[in-house]
Amino acid sequence: MQYPDYKTHLLSQRGANFPREMGDASSLLDPDALLNKLWESLADVTGKYKEAMVYIAQLDKENRNLVYEVDNLKDIIEEMEEKISEYHKEHENNSKEFHILQITLEEFKKSLHYRDELLLKHGIVPEDTPSYAIAQEIKVGMRHLVSQEDKVQRLEPAGDTEQGHTF
Repeated sequence: MQYPDYKTHLLSQRGANFPREMGDASSLLDPDALLNKLWESLADVTGKYKEAMVYIAQLDKENRNLVYEVDNLKDIIEEMEEKISEYHKEHENNSKEFHILQITLEEFKKSLHYRDELLLKHGIVPEDTPSYAIAQEIKVGMRHLVSQEDKVQRLEPAGDTEQGHTF
């Protein structure tokens, strides 16, 4: 579509292409005023463009910093996952060893119990059993009783007996 003249074209496009600050229709007819308004608008847009570029640069810098932090955190998480995996394997191995040791301990207990039964059956009390400690206490008690009996027997010939009791 062709416009009859440039000024009419500017007036028709005023709302669509030019900022509202451009002024009224009479100022658009003056080429110097129009040129001044365009330069002011260009300076304003250029200022806003520079501000936007600075803002974009700041956002880009912040974005790079955040990406760097995220990468560091990912590395830390990966290291922790590897450590957790190692600890899990170590725990599994220790659990298996513990289970084997428990089984071995139970077998040793059964063997010791069987050995103690055999020894006791033949009248032998091994020193490393609780039965040995009990047997030692019985021996000490027996010795004490025997020594008490000796004392009583020594007192009898000297003999104070009263109604069948010995003192």
